[in-house]
Amino acid sequence: MLNKAFKYAFAISGVLGTLIGILSTWLTAQTLTVPPIQQTQGKKGTVLFFINEEYGLTNVHLDTAQALLEHHPSVTIHVASFPEATKRGIGNLARAMPIFALPWSAEDHLNIYHAAMQVLLRVDPAVVVLDTYMTPAIDATRQANYVHTIIESNSMIHAFYLAQPYWSMFWKYPMLGTGFTYPVPWRQIPENIYVTARLVYSFLFDPHAREKRKYLQEHGIANPASYNLHRPDVPWFTRTMFDAGVRPEVVPANVTGVGPIILGVAPAIEQDLELVEWLSKTRTVLVNLGTLFTHNEERATVMAEALEILLLEHTKVQVLWKLQKCTDFPDDFARSLKEYGDRIRITEWLAADPLALLETGHIVASANHGGSSCFHEAIAAGVPQIIIPFWTDLYDFARTAEDSDIGVFATKDTAPQWTVEGLSEAFLRVVHGKESSRMRKNTRRLSAIAKKNRGRYVTAREIAKLAGST
Repeated sequence: MLNKAFKYAFAISGVLGTLIGILSTWLTAQTLTVPPIQQTQGKKGTVLFFINEEYGLTNVHLDTAQALLEHHPSVTIHVASFPEATKRGIGNLARAMPIFALPWSAEDHLNIYHAAMQVLLRVDPAVVVLDTYMTPAIDATRQANYVHTIIESNSMIHAFYLAQPYWSMFWKYPMLGTGFTYPVPWRQIPENIYVTARLVYSFLFDPHAREKRKYLQEHGIANPASYNLHRPDVPWFTRTMFDAGVRPEVVPANVTGVGPIILGVAPAIEQDLELVEWLSKTRTVLVNLGTLFTHNEERATVMAEALEILLLEHTKVQVLWKLQKCTDFPDDFARSLKEYGDRIRITEWLAADPLALLETGHIVASANHGGSSCFHEAIAAGVPQIIIPFWTDLYDFARTAEDSDIGVFATKDTAPQWTVEGLSEAFLRVVHGKESSRMRKNTRRLSAIAKKNRGRYVTAREIAKLAGST
């Protein structure tokens, strides 16, 4: 029996080894240095932003545009976007990965490409600022050969796995969506190798993506939706803060981690005076799971029960919970919370910007979904986090928060499913006790570092230089 099992294991490892060899050869080819290309520079002092419609991905661009307006008034800014500029599982992730680069149909991609090309020729910018997810605009910018830069909303390592030496993307760096610690523990290396190989394989051999690329090439786009966006002559900025995240062993010379790129907002007291007065009563936990997340009745019930445990255990804590329902279910899930009176507020929307609320100093914990914006806003404000992830990169930010000792990865053993025990334990750990004190200290230290060189001003300064306005 053991001999048979050994043969199966040996066969599987052989196939996997062959696959890794093929993938590694391709990865090595992808990371070869591309010689700089002479780029076209249009009207001096003119900056064109191409952004997607999802605010969580593009707020770094809007934040940078605001910083340009504040500190570089000679720059003329144009923003091109759409009219509405606004299950954890390796199988699901593998199927989704090609979609990240080619989310549109081939025809729609081509139409957006032509629209972007028209904008480029009409505006004739000195520099184009690109969103990594807006692939048709990237294709147009590179086809027209304009000077450009990239602002990445997520972690640096996500974009530069391929640049790391010794094939370490397989065995050292946790692959996107795994939530593994860094470096990957020995026992989880085989799984990380499998996940990495499968994701890269899906990129290379997804038939729909290949068909789309073939169509786009036949219609005149030289290298459509390239998986390797990095070029040595194109400045690249990320929110990465090495004191709170994975530090890649190799960072290309033109790539800069500027830390949190955060939009300057009016003080909360100017946005919602009554809410700030309520916050000032006592220590507050903010539960805000992002703009896209909606609760079903089951999740709302689990969250309500976990918050009840928190309120029962800590009588000097109150809760502000932003709850958006996905369907019109009754409010029975919150019945037991009524006895806590004004110590808990449940609202469908926040009148004040979440960052402004964090900056009041009254929020002791930010319970969020682990989106890049929420993660970096909490760091900038010096607030520990309870991260409740439910897809891809959210698991990585949850793990980063825990590894950096600035928060807790809630429901770690059951994500994306919630349990009362998993949520309540996370709330209690962050709000009170030895861990809580340490997390507050660490987060405040990171906040002080971030405030010395604010990421949006650093990025805006470099873009202004590229535009020839300084």
